Amino acid sequence: MFALQKGDDKHRPYIVAETKIKADNFNSKMGENTLKSLFDLLIPKDKSKTSVNDIRLEFVRFRKLLENSRALMSLMEDAEEKMRGEYIFDRQYVLSLIDESIEYMSMAAFDLSVIAQDASEMIYGLVDELKAFTQTYFIERKKDIQISSPFIDLAKTTSSEPEFVFLAQVLAWMKGPLPNGNVSVTEFVRQVFDKAVPALKKADMSNPSIHLKKLAHSTLNCFHLIDMDEAVKSKMELSIHELKCRPLITMLTSNATANHSIAQESADAKWLALMEHDRLSLRGIINSRDILIEVTQSGYMDADFMFMFISHPLISNTLFPQNFKTLMTDKAIFGWSYHLSDYQIEQSLTHIGTSLFN
Repeated sequence: MFALQKGDDKHRPYIVAETKIKADNFNSKMGENTLKSLFDLLIPKDKSKTSVNDIRLEFVRFRKLLENSRALMSLMEDAEEKMRGEYIFDRQYVLSLIDESIEYMSMAAFDLSVIAQDASEMIYGLVDELKAFTQTYFIERKKDIQISSPFIDLAKTTSSEPEFVFLAQVLAWMKGPLPNGNVSVTEFVRQVFDKAVPALKKADMSNPSIHLKKLAHSTLNCFHLIDMDEAVKSKMELSIHELKCRPLITMLTSNATANHSIAQESADAKWLALMEHDRLSLRGIINSRDILIEVTQSGYMDADFMFMFISHPLISNTLFPQNFKTLMTDKAIFGWSYHLSDYQIEQSLTHIGTSLFN
């Protein structure tokens, strides 16, 4: 028997324990409800619907992916210039070239994992494979400048200087193709875009939270617009003359002679244009084939570029302007052009717009 004293909790263990359990249960339920509320805010209940925030995130992340891919291509171009003997470089330059390539590939892998989560394991596996390759053939060899086996037929240079021999091998690793199933940097870029572009979301026409605008007075059957600069809902139908996106205006108002077979097929396509004043992301589906056109037309040559992706079977090779560099993959062909003047961008957009939209 306990001699209970009023107000003395030490002599009421069962009461105190019961009270503590109730309090813990209450706090636990409050915590669960709070977490549930947070998850409800962060993760939509209906994952099948695409929100405007999803599209904005993709718009930004795909642009980062293009920047990182562009950086990789620029590294290759710089290495090719060095190989011509016009610049002096040392071994440290070559090692930095390897480090920067790995860094940009890692960032591109992250970009892809945001856009296409299913591709995360594959693409990070490729990055690990590329790191291991450089460790084996470049880093651990230290001052050994002999041509190693994967590069006997690839790393060709007319110079016997150690730095040139080393750079020739690294450039071969970057450009590829490599024997024995080894992955090159170029092959990495191919696989990134093969996974990224098909995964880009198309607008969910049934989701009222997406302010899809229509192109008024157009012969295009399904052409929708999202104004990325617009914070509030406004006019839902725009004429070409009301558009503020420079690249899209140029594409839709071109007056050159059209390839009618392409334009006719494109008229039945589904188009979604993500617009800013000087940036455009145009996504299309033409007979189950993906087409993507990314443009920045700011007037600053260092920042401006164009990128195109068309999945197989190709509509036509003539869609790519002459100044484009292209890469073919198993699934598509994609091309790009950087450091463009305003006039060059307008000419390229006119060519593409005429071909697609007549």
